Amino acid sequence: ATSISDLQFDTSLHQPWFDEWIIGYRRQFPWQIALDVAGVVKVNHDQFAQYDINGFYPSGPNQPFGGFGAVDPNRGLLYRLTNNTWSTNHYRALQATLTKNMTNNFQVLVNLHRQWQRIEGTWNPTDPARFIQPEAFDNDRNIWRTDGVVDQNSLATGSALVNNPMWNPYAIRMAGTYLAPWDVTLSGSYTIVAGSWSGPIIDQLPANSPLLAPFGPATVVSSTGVRQPNPLATRIRFYYPTRGEGQVKHPDVHTVGIRAGKRIQLGGSRNVEVSAEVFNLLNAGNFTDYTRNGAN
Repeated sequence: ATSISDLQFDTSLHQPWFDEWIIGYRRQFPWQIALDVAGVVKVNHDQFAQYDINGFYPSGPNQPFGGFGAVDPNRGLLYRLTNNTWSTNHYRALQATLTKNMTNNFQVLVNLHRQWQRIEGTWNPTDPARFIQPEAFDNDRNIWRTDGVVDQNSLATGSALVNNPMWNPYAIRMAGTYLAPWDVTLSGSYTIVAGSWSGPIIDQLPANSPLLAPFGPATVVSSTGVRQPNPLATRIRFYYPTRGEGQVKHPDVHTVGIRAGKRIQLGGSRNVEVSAEVFNLLNAGNFTDYTRNGAN
């Protein structure tokens, strides 16, 4: 119905936006050394989000859910698409690149990246965690991705807790090149990428746990007799005091690559290069991301 669908989109819905600051220093030093160092600060504002407009939610934690019918008593959860004004993602990073031309046609490059992230603010207005574990909000490991509506139920399972591996804490990349005689080029690279975080660690209460009682029955009945699941009757709980604590990091991923090439002159300014490359020479393997269904 139009009367309902009109309520599902915030009239002031707009694109998210970022504050971003970058400060850097770049210089070429004697002895053919070049250095580039940068610091990055980025804050994500007004991400797309959704919250329920049909439920009667309590005024504080550990109180019963009031059922559905604020918009339509014949429906359960009914979400409105809006902008997230209750929390922001904060990203900090330091990155540096050092290059050196050495004697005898050697060149080396080292790149370092270290990042930190955290979520600031408070829970989504109708997130069950807001009423069940309000003190667990802090998270500085695997936090919400920045492209989608994902924070309306933090006590869900699976992909709602994992999102994506964009929050790898560090990466180290090293490479070297040797310009050998007879127009032969030999190069190698070694990369270390930190494993991704697991997402918040959760626990499941027994079905008869007394901790479920304050939030009302598992099923609520509306004024028209329609039965719906109680969103606050979930048995899922964060295992640690906050979402960020206890998250498990995948092992680092180590990758070695080599390349050999030969340039063949064809006369004048023309030449052709033949090369062979091997990526991941040692066949090293670790999972670079937790399954889409979640680490739990």
